[in-house]
Amino acid sequence: MLFSNLAHATLARPLSLTQLVTRSDAVVVARVIGKQARYDQEGRIVTDVALEVERTVRGDAGRALTLLCFGGNIGEVGMRIAGEPELDDEGRYLLFLRNFEDRFRPVGMSQGVMRIEDTPSGTRVHPGGQGLSFTQDGQRPSANPMWSPRSLDALIEEIESLR
Repeated sequence: MLFSNLAHATLARPLSLTQLVTRSDAVVVARVIGKQARYDQEGRIVTDVALEVERTVRGDAGRALTLLCFGGNIGEVGMRIAGEPELDDEGRYLLFLRNFEDRFRPVGMSQGVMRIEDTPSGTRVHPGGQGLSFTQDGQRPSANPMWSPRSLDALIEEIESLR
């Protein structure tokens, strides 16, 4: 009998904030308003995530947009890709987006999807990169080296200064 381990992470190079911004066609604060899994033309399961844009930080994504994420569930069949973002229903996110056909894709897989949380001390942004192991040339994989949660306003100010 053969057993195999499931992959729990995808190796990726960490993207700096500057790289996330410069590789993005749009950077927005948005809320999930719906999700629909489907099969794409290649027979893969993908999920279209409908988002309402609360604030455009860079570029133009309109007031509503669709984010394409690989993986999802259709009936009893599911597909998950380590490092691909999984957005919570009604969740709020800071998104670094690139155009992809008639939708958007996140820059750097889950690195470009940062969860926003309202706390008693203010609105915080959590770094993306869930499901990814980061590596630099010749170094061992590690957790997200980017930063710890920080203020949404301070992060947006930094992004705007990178234009």
